[in-house]
Amino acid sequence: MQDMVSAINSSVVCLFTSFAIGLPQYAGMLQAITGMDLDPEKLLKIGERITNLERVMNNRYGFNRLQDVLPKRLTEEPTPSGPSEGQISHVPDMIDEYYKLRGWVDGVPTKEKLRELGIA
Repeated sequence: MQDMVSAINSSVVCLFTSFAIGLPQYAGMLQAITGMDLDPEKLLKIGERITNLERVMNNRYGFNRLQDVLPKRLTEEPTPSGPSEGQISHVPDMIDEYYKLRGWVDGVPTKEKLRELGIA
């Protein structure tokens, strides 16, 4: 999802359009506009490159895993009402798995991941 959002945002199209159309339509539109050979998988790969480049830039400016936190209100205070009543966010418990899935170590993209994406 994050890579899709990165790809859509970079195409200067309102993200809210993703509620009505999907990756195949975005790929088709961008292919028609740019002439690039695009399909949904290639578009996701572009989004993954964007997400990783953003992270590299953030790392260079001093952001790291210490900033990958939510306010205590979301992790310690249960939701007072609604469908999520009584729930808290479990993002802190999942962050290491997220990094692993991304190919990052402690919130930093690895050289291997950057090479895989053709960035380094």
